[in-house]
Amino acid sequence: MGTSSSDCVEKKVYTATEVAEMLQWDIRTVYLKCETTTDFKVKRLGPKTVRIDKPSFDAWYDSL
Repeated sequence: MGTSSSDCVEKKVYTATEVAEMLQWDIRTVYLKCETTTDFKVKRLGPKTVRIDKPSFDAWYDSL
């Protein structure tokens, strides 16, 4: 009873802030990478909002 449905849902995307923390990059650097990359999938949700596809980002990150 103490488990909500959101606890069981696996995350499918990262935010730019999460990626910046993982890579220890400035947030602006992440946005610039997202504008030009073909290394991982990026979904644009608006002019200043992106979501980074978790499986493709994880594969790219593991290859570094």
